[in-house]
Amino acid sequence: MKNLHVPSLVISISLACVLAGCFGSGRAKSGWDEQTAEERSARQNLTDASVEGQPAIPSAKSEKASAVEAKESVTIIAEKFLDKILKGLNDNDYAIYSTDFTDSLKLVNTSPKFSEEVKGKKNTIGDYVSRSFLAELTKGDRKFFLWKAKFSKTEDDILIRVVVEKIDGAYKVSSLWIQ
Repeated sequence: MKNLHVPSLVISISLACVLAGCFGSGRAKSGWDEQTAEERSARQNLTDASVEGQPAIPSAKSEKASAVEAKESVTIIAEKFLDKILKGLNDNDYAIYSTDFTDSLKLVNTSPKFSEEVKGKKNTIGDYVSRSFLAELTKGDRKFFLWKAKFSKTEDDILIRVVVEKIDGAYKVSSLWIQ
C-alpha cells in the first residue's frame, strides 16, 4: 500500500482493505467474492461510514453466520409447512393442507379440487411415507424448496417443490407441486 502522507486517507484505505479482506490470503481480494447483495451492501455502508463515533464493525464471519441463520430459519419454516401439507394429504383434511397457503393459492386449490386431487394421488402413489431435502433455490423474493419423497404405492421417487414468499411480514406457501 502506498503511503500518501495523508493520515486520514491511509486509515480509511486500510480500514476498507481490512473489511474487504485484502490482507492474509496472498492475493488481493475484492471483498465481493462469495457474498450476497445484502452482505455487499452492508459492507459498503460500513466502509463508507466515518470511523469516529461509529459502533464496532461486525466481522465478516458474524455477517455470514447471520445470513446462514436466516437461510436455515426459512428452511425450517418450509419443512413445517410441508409437514402440514403432507399430513393434510394423508388425512384428506383440506384445512390442515392449506393452512399456510397464500390467498391466491387457496383460490386455485379449493376444497373440492383438493378432494379430487387426493383421491387421484392415493390411487396412484398412495400415502406419504418419507422425504429427504434436496435443495433450496432463491429467485427474487421467492424461495424454492425441493424434496425427494417416498409414497406407499410406488417405488418411484416423487419430487415435491414448495415455493415460499414473505407476504405482509409472514412466510406463506405460494406454489406447490407433487410430481
